[in-house]
Amino acid sequence: MKICTKCKIEKDDASFYIHHIKNKIVRRQPCKDCHKLNSSQLYIKSRKWQEKKRRYGISKQEYERFVEKQKGLCAICLNPFDNLDVDHCHTTSKVRGLLCQKCNKGIGLLQENIVIIENAKRYLLK
Repeated sequence: MKICTKCKIEKDDASFYIHHIKNKIVRRQPCKDCHKLNSSQLYIKSRKWQEKKRRYGISKQEYERFVEKQKGLCAICLNPFDNLDVDHCHTTSKVRGLLCQKCNKGIGLLQENIVIIENAKRYLLK
């Protein structure tokens, strides 16, 4: 059992995201509920929201649904983040999900090319 730093309610370990630091598992504070609430509120209140809406055509409600569906986690690395980037296909402009900055940049640097990504995967598995 652990006490959330935001809501101050004692909750079991499953109520907290797992965060890895130097190969050690650490239960991350605040609890999942407070983290999700905080991450969506922070994003919605940010001054960048209007640019995101114009650029990706995603509403606040759609963004919140992605946050809820992904539980506040990056769709690739599955780590929790307070502010996730909107990932979209550069060909169709369709929104795919939410990613952390590193994963979003990684896909962009690999040119969203499945062949290059598969080659990178094979290289890493050597």
